[in-house]
Amino acid sequence: MKGIMKSALLSLFALVFVSHILNAATYYASPFGGADADFSLENPGSLQAAVKAACTNATRTSWNDCDTVVLLPGTYDFRDGSKGAANKSITGDTLTNNIVISRNYIRVISQSRSPTNTIIMGAFTSASKTRAFALKGIIEFSGITVSNFYTSEGSGSAICCADTTPVITNCIFTKNGNGYARGGAVYKGSVYNSKFLTNGSTTDKCYGAGTFHSKVYNSYYKGNQTGRDGGAARYGECYNCIFDSNYSHGMAGGAVSNVKCTDCVFINNKSNQFGSTALSSTLINCVITNSSGTVAVNGGKCINTEIVKCKSGAALDAVLVDCLIENNVAEKVTPG
Repeated sequence: MKGIMKSALLSLFALVFVSHILNAATYYASPFGGADADFSLENPGSLQAAVKAACTNATRTSWNDCDTVVLLPGTYDFRDGSKGAANKSITGDTLTNNIVISRNYIRVISQSRSPTNTIIMGAFTSASKTRAFALKGIIEFSGITVSNFYTSEGSGSAICCADTTPVITNCIFTKNGNGYARGGAVYKGSVYNSKFLTNGSTTDKCYGAGTFHSKVYNSYYKGNQTGRDGGAARYGECYNCIFDSNYSHGMAGGAVSNVKCTDCVFINNKSNQFGSTALSSTLINCVITNSSGTVAVNGGKCINTEIVKCKSGAALDAVLVDCLIENNVAEKVTPG
């Protein structure tokens, strides 16, 4: 009798599990997707239509029954700037978003899982008020390049997240900018294994060209620039990241401003004023080398940090613990 009951329970469990899997759906998108598509691999739709179809399904309860939007290789052209709608509840502003996702358990991924052949392309015009994506909920965004988006105001011209719940992995953000606010590429969100290349602008209202208020892991920032502070990142946390040749034109923090950085490397970062590498940040187990500006770290904390061959004073008003300070040219270091 016990054996029969056990077998019945196992069968019921398997039935429930399979039903969840069957609820999951996959929607294929293509740069040339048709309006009458059924979103199959053979008949993919546009990216906007595929996301809309996925979001109309009932809310999922786990990744086991999630909906997946798969982007086929190619360049998705968003240069006309006319698609999408505003969603102030996610972004806090009235900018138009090409694509809005505000439902749990949705994946937006490239078919190849490689960002080099799946590209979302914007127009990068100084008058633009259209960002690429607005995300809210338990969402995975993976294997995609987002390039050439510019917003004259608001936050995150490539992706604006409501908080750090959306997960962004294995992506490239390049040549995105922001003329008057926060996050040239990404605002909030949790970012893994991604690259931020040549994002930002030189306007005096641009902060954090790569990320702003984000949690970032194992990622690479190179050639990003701002007119204010935080050439690569402002606010948030960075772990095991590399900051290479980022620049703050106007104020301070050539690489980061008000960021907690752990196990990071800073190379060749610059600022026109204080903090060639960091402004008001906490750096733990980091290496700073070849920075150029008035001081390497301004108003922050350095713990188990090496500062090597910097063309600047090593730190101003900073707490330095177990650090190596070498080949700096300012007259003195002032511990806080």
